[in-house]
Amino acid sequence: MSIRRIQPGSIVDIIAPSGPFDVTAFAESVQLLTAMGLVPRYRDDIFARDRYLAGPDARRAEELTTALAAPDSDVLWAARGGYGATRLMPELTSEAIRSAGKLLVGFSDITALHLRWRAAGVPSVHGTMVARLAREPEAVQERLLALLMEGEAAPLAGESWLAGQAEGILAGGNLALLAASCGTPLQPRLHGCVLFIEDIGERPYRLDRMLVQCQQAGLLEGVVGLALGEFTECEEPSGTSSSRQVLAAFARELGLPTVAGLPCGHGAVNLALPMGVRVHLDGTSGRLQPMQNLYADTGPTA
Repeated sequence: MSIRRIQPGSIVDIIAPSGPFDVTAFAESVQLLTAMGLVPRYRDDIFARDRYLAGPDARRAEELTTALAAPDSDVLWAARGGYGATRLMPELTSEAIRSAGKLLVGFSDITALHLRWRAAGVPSVHGTMVARLAREPEAVQERLLALLMEGEAAPLAGESWLAGQAEGILAGGNLALLAASCGTPLQPRLHGCVLFIEDIGERPYRLDRMLVQCQQAGLLEGVVGLALGEFTECEEPSGTSSSRQVLAAFARELGLPTVAGLPCGHGAVNLALPMGVRVHLDGTSGRLQPMQNLYADTGPTA
């Protein structure tokens, strides 16, 4: 299937399906989007707050479904992650996502939405949120804009952990959200996929627990390669094991080609990744190469 192409003048529907955000940083980024030639649009109630959520579920669900169905916008871009997107999943259908044919941009808690886009066979973009965009390094802004406008992403270099080659659809996102999907309708089927994961603030034993949960739930069945992003603030100050040791041991157990240390996730540099497109992972040289234009017609979905 084909998706709506983003170009100068495209309307960007900004949504807040998760947590509240910094209003000043948000305003700066809205100005930046305008300077990039896009037309940002958002509802007046996007600034709502309800505990740790950007307003009640009903508000966020209506915002999401209305933006998805809007005939004049080309992309949905999350204002922030945090928590709350999983609460809205019953409101989304694969048919609605396919019918809209729109890209989704975001990461972290927005992984829940990436999984829904994946289930619908529609590509998405793992990239920085609106409320953080203006304060990102220029390299992050430029790569993201180029990916959205041109559909192409340059290869990323990381560390070679396990040698070998793998090709498949890039899927995944935040490890905690993937683990939380296990046993729910949101749990993805990853047969033939290259799995990307990243996280923040999870101690080594918790990373181990979530990886084991994903494995025992069958989420990793059929995965052909591992692409590891940044695991930020995941170390136990007085611990005897590091996040690197946990991840490396798990990669060896799976025996899949693995590239680690990709500059994607919650670190200082969060380079955009096209999700739902075919990639080549070179575990020998430590390289992740998108092989498919984001706007390529992928044919009928499964």
